[in-house]
Amino acid sequence: MEKSPIFYKILNLPVKILEAILVTIKKIWQILWPVSRIFLGACLLVAMFFSFLAFSIAVVVFIFNINSPFIVSDLPIDYLVHSPLYYLGMSALYLLVVVPIVLLFQLAITMIRNKNSFSNILNIFLVSIWFLAIIFGSAVFGRMAPTVIEKIEAKKNSEIIISEFDFENFDKIYVSANVDLKIKESPDFFVKVTGPTEEISRLNFAIEDEQLQITQKRRTGWCFFCFDYQPEVEVYSPGLDSYVGVGNSQGQILGFADDMFINLGESGRLKADIESKNIILKLSGISPFLDLEADPENLKIELGGFSRLDLDRLDLDFLEIIADNFSRLNLEGTAVETDATLAGQADVDLLGLKTEKVSANLEGNSQLFLGNVSDLKVIAEDNSKLEYINAIEQNFLLKNNAELIVIDQAIR
Repeated sequence: MEKSPIFYKILNLPVKILEAILVTIKKIWQILWPVSRIFLGACLLVAMFFSFLAFSIAVVVFIFNINSPFIVSDLPIDYLVHSPLYYLGMSALYLLVVVPIVLLFQLAITMIRNKNSFSNILNIFLVSIWFLAIIFGSAVFGRMAPTVIEKIEAKKNSEIIISEFDFENFDKIYVSANVDLKIKESPDFFVKVTGPTEEISRLNFAIEDEQLQITQKRRTGWCFFCFDYQPEVEVYSPGLDSYVGVGNSQGQILGFADDMFINLGESGRLKADIESKNIILKLSGISPFLDLEADPENLKIELGGFSRLDLDRLDLDFLEIIADNFSRLNLEGTAVETDATLAGQADVDLLGLKTEKVSANLEGNSQLFLGNVSDLKVIAEDNSKLEYINAIEQNFLLKNNAELIVIDQAIR
């Protein structure tokens, strides 16, 4: 039985369309590839040239001018400059970096000329040298590493000093320095710093508007294997109502019953064991982390970035949550009233929190999970989602693609 021409054309139509698309792509590629090839080759050529130049200058400096005042290092320079292994190791490192640069340089010329510019004999020689540099460099590193590590530790331990400061009349603390800060409640004001001399000399302490500010000066010069050791800073104060930690600061708060404001940014970390009844928390940045042990009555939480918050079981009169970006929050306990404002990709799980009254505003792709609620008011927009188990009084306003889901408690 012969196939119908119409039926055959229908079956063949997708194949014809795909064929036409591929032919069009091929023609466009044939037109654009020569120009793109030359452009990419030129970019690679320039990048390899400046990489070779910059690395060569760096190696020359580290071999012939390592004692320059513009080079700062925590390595035992005096030991290195008197050891032949150091110079042999730098030579091996130079070859490890330069050989790939030369190969990529040949690739760039090949792309520009559209003609093979690789030399088999030269490349075999370069690859052989590269593998020998790996073997030799590993041997040198293994020989020198134990001594270098020992001298670094000995230098660090021999330079430990203790400095004391008589600062007064502050109830707020701001820290942006790379320190291990411990704040303790005490009848008197007192600040003590313990650490390497060089690290302590880079710290700045100041009092401004009743705030103790702890900052850190940048290293001057070209930093070559610098290790930032955290000095230990102990602060004693009769009261504290504000703590702001940014950068790589690391802190600990013990005591204090004042109303507390805690703000962590960037990669700041804090562990707080406090007795405050009214607490405001604000976390934002790359990866701030707060471990809070407290029994507040009123709590406000503002989250942003990739912040992390670890809280004990709560017993609150009022809870306010403001979450944005990619923040995540999971709370357990009880709260008489809860107010939540979510946006971005925020994800807040309150299934373990027994709360009587909830008012929520959801935007973006945020998600809110609730358990049993007596009074629930929600405004949800965009692609936000609310999931809850049960609500006696409900007032919902859904816009755009907002989603509302009632959770089957039996499944959970």
